[in-house]
Amino acid sequence: MHEAAELDEWGRQRARIEDERRSTLVDFMELNDRTCRWPLFEGHEPFYEKLYCGARSIPGSPYCPAHAGQAYGVRGRPGSAD
Repeated sequence: MHEAAELDEWGRQRARIEDERRSTLVDFMELNDRTCRWPLFEGHEPFYEKLYCGARSIPGSPYCPAHAGQAYGVRGRPGSAD
């Protein structure tokens, strides 16, 4: 049951980030320690067309909450006690 609640929360966070992401897309030169570095390309685009999520990242993580959930699973980022 606890895992289902975590999945629901992750889904809500992901939906919120998807809405925010439309206005936060950044290219490589705009990335910093506070922006999500989740790539939004498949690798065949020219370098200057490759975009990243750009939403606010979780402190200590390169990703926003939604993409951290995808990268590390719903239990959290590496090194967490979950």
